[in-house]
Order: sequence, then C-alpha cells, then structure tokens
Amino acid sequence: MWQQLINWLFPSRCLMCQTLVTQNNEQLCPHCIADLPFIEITATNINLLYRPDISRLFPVIHFDNLWALAWYHPPFKHWLSKLKFNNKIYLSTALGQIINQRFEAYTQHPEFNWPDIIIILPLHTKRFKQRGFNQVSQTWYHCLPKDKVREDILVRQKATQPQSKLTAAKRKLNLATAFNCTNDLRNLRIALIDDVVTTGATASAAALCLKQAGAIHVSLWVTCITPLNS
Repeated sequence: MWQQLINWLFPSRCLMCQTLVTQNNEQLCPHCIADLPFIEITATNINLLYRPDISRLFPVIHFDNLWALAWYHPPFKHWLSKLKFNNKIYLSTALGQIINQRFEAYTQHPEFNWPDIIIILPLHTKRFKQRGFNQVSQTWYHCLPKDKVREDILVRQKATQPQSKLTAAKRKLNLATAFNCTNDLRNLRIALIDDVVTTGATASAAALCLKQAGAIHVSLWVTCITPLNS
C-alpha cells in the first residue's frame, strides 16, 4: 500500500522519452529499450569473439568467450561515464534494467552454459574508497545467481593507473601483477564481469591469473565494447 502511494505521489518517468513508467524500480519504458542499439548474437553462436569486427579488437587475450550488451556509444557511453565518474548512482537502475532483460535472453540461448563461478572484476581498495562503490556491481549483481558469485577469489593487489588514459602497450604494462588468486581453480569454468572492454588488457590479465590457478575456461561478460578508433 505504501509503495503504491509513493508511486502515485512520485511517478517515475522514462529517462529517454519522459513517459510514465508503471513498473517499480524501472527508469526506461519498453519502447525506448526496444529502440536501443544492442549487439545481437546469432542463433548458432553466442561467442562474439567469432565476429571478425570484434575479434580484431583483441588480438592477444587470455579469455575464451565474450558477450556484450552494446557498443560503447550513446546513450550507454553517457550513462556509464556519468555513473562511474560523476557518481550518478540513479543511472545504475536504468543500466541494470537493460542488462537484466538482455542477459536473461542470453542465458536462455541453447548454446549457453552456466560457469562454475562468476567474478565481478574487483577494484583496488584505494580506488573503491575513492569512488565509494564498484559500478559493475551496481549494475550487474542483481542479475546474477547469487550462489555462483564469488568475491573472495580474485584480488586486485596493485593500484593501477586509470586504463582510459593509457595506450594499449602501456595498459598491458600497467596491469602486470595487478591481480592475485590463491584459490585452487582446477577444472573450473569462470565468468568475469566488467563494464567496458577496450583493448581487453584488464580482463586478459585477470583471466591469465585465473588460468594460472587452474581454470580451464574464462568467459568475459561486459556491458559495452569500445569500437576501434573510438
């Protein structure tokens, strides 16, 4: 009753078209979501690394599978940037709404298999204290099966420079020894989650660390892929 009263007094409006949104905890209407430029998967293959236009972005990587919601273009670029760097926490609701819908369809694909463990890429403690939150967790966590999410396996032991300010070569050097894993992951399949993948250096460094601990397969699930020369 109280929730209905709050919704009546303070109705939500779509971030894009400003029409009323009737469902609780939603910020986008179905029409605007349907118009968003998503990256589609095919009926026979869900690994985006098999797409030539995407695989050429990541010539040397240690993860084996890739799924992404969209290219790093507006409105996703605007929303993620505002959330990550301007503390616009309310945008995590809109992003989470989209991720939840698209990810549910992805996991129902006949080629999809759940990994043994899901890891949201961690921030270094220093970066987490500065920002106050992990933007990937804010948008992804409620979409995931909680019995598979682990926060104690991968540790970011090095406070690296922001990757967005570095060249591809410097990104790899910047991430040397950035992650640590002391768990025995023999014969396990892992999924890593991040917000944006550009050169793949961060995810690749994390995937290599997991494979050195015994993981046999590492998937990368991201919100956006940065296009070439973007």
